[in-house]
Amino acid sequence: MRDNTFLKKIACSLSSFILDHKGKLTESHIKNSDLPGFLKKYLSSNPDIQNELLELVLLSQDKPNRFANTQLAKVVADFLTHAMPYLLVKLPSNFILLSDSDKESIIEALDLKSNLKSYLADLFTHRTKQMVLADVAFLLKKIGADFIQVRVQMASEANSDLKTEIYKTLQKQYPNALITFQVERKLIGGMRVIADGKMYDFSWTQKIKNLVKLI
Repeated sequence: MRDNTFLKKIACSLSSFILDHKGKLTESHIKNSDLPGFLKKYLSSNPDIQNELLELVLLSQDKPNRFANTQLAKVVADFLTHAMPYLLVKLPSNFILLSDSDKESIIEALDLKSNLKSYLADLFTHRTKQMVLADVAFLLKKIGADFIQVRVQMASEANSDLKTEIYKTLQKQYPNALITFQVERKLIGGMRVIADGKMYDFSWTQKIKNLVKLI
């Protein structure tokens, strides 16, 4: 994602869609397209597509731009902070080590339907979760997004359902957060949340320390 491929794919998706319909976009065209949901949302809001698309192209070419001030930047940031981490939560911790057939089955279960499916599948298959999340953070900074990082540390790898529940709860509390999960064996059990420079410790290790203070 640091090579601007993601930005270029967004730009190509939008420009191709507009050209295919000769600039005459209807709600039906948008709804029935294979564009990802965040781009459908963007197009349905009647934005200044031509100028904003130009700013995106300039950004993807690392040229001076004003993309950060566009409506398109906001929906891209929303996708990167919400949809991408949520998809990664659905992947097992050892995903990168699985066989190609197992990876394919898991990705199919994600039910990706947009024209970004192949790109995301290739990204998840060849890069670790940590690498993808680092790329996402880099890209968010590049597009000028206002976000915070929230890290959830757990004593062991939790199942997808539990992480999804924690993810959704934290997302409500921190709507502009990039939420990541880490395994921290020293915690013994429970979890610790580090958000916007503050730590909330719900681990057994902390409980033990508190009990020791009372003895």
